Amino acid sequence: MWVIFSIFPFSAPVLVMMRLGLTGIPTWQLIVSIAVMVLSIIGGLALAARLLRTYLLIYGKRLGMRTILHSLRSA
Repeated sequence: MWVIFSIFPFSAPVLVMMRLGLTGIPTWQLIVSIAVMVLSIIGGLALAARLLRTYLLIYGKRLGMRTILHSLRSA
């Protein structure tokens, strides 16, 4: 359970530091945790950029879920 939470991006930074202080962590778990964090940061930034672009393109219009999804798919 702790290995999964060490890799999960929302709890990884705190849990990995706690595990490093209390016990040893295998190198592969540390590398996987860092890689998943980096990929989730890149994915979050890409999603935020896409949402901002969509918002700027449809500024002033009434937004509905269908409009937002259509704009995200076409962008």
